[in-house]
Amino acid sequence: MPIFIALKIADERLERIAELFKDLDFNVVPVELQHLTLLFIGDYSGKFLEKIVKLLSDVEVTLPDILKPTGISLLPPSKGTHIVIEVLDEDNLLYKARKVLEKKLSKHIELRDRYEFKPHITIARRLKPLNNKAYTRITRILQNASKMLPRFIVVHDLYLYETSRNGTYIPLTRIKVKWTKI
Repeated sequence: MPIFIALKIADERLERIAELFKDLDFNVVPVELQHLTLLFIGDYSGKFLEKIVKLLSDVEVTLPDILKPTGISLLPPSKGTHIVIEVLDEDNLLYKARKVLEKKLSKHIELRDRYEFKPHITIARRLKPLNNKAYTRITRILQNASKMLPRFIVVHDLYLYETSRNGTYIPLTRIKVKWTKI
């Protein structure tokens, strides 16, 4: 099953914002599944997964204790299948933590992260890309939603997660964090 390293976010305000997009067939990401992915690792199980857990047991990264939203947008812009809250990577702490994790793991396994790192929290998803008519509507909804963005979002912890067959995320191990006040 796919595994990834992510900051646990659990903010009901984000769920309320996501509900604005339900009329366009977006599914709200439940509060218990909200996260910010630092690093997608790939599909690993068995001995490889045990090795990853062991490798992460002695890692410590420095991360902010809160995230500052900077906007709300569609990802990818060409399809519009995800509504995301973009966050500021103040002092590049998220990027630096990602690099520490990449360095630790890439010596032992092949990482399958294929996207450029753009810190965000997905709050709603849809299976099919938006059509032109829906793009017109969503622009207005995004403008309204941007007015509802919280000033900050509290980070709860950093975990290695596994995606289950039913789409939930199972925390496999907690990763040590030195929290910094922003």
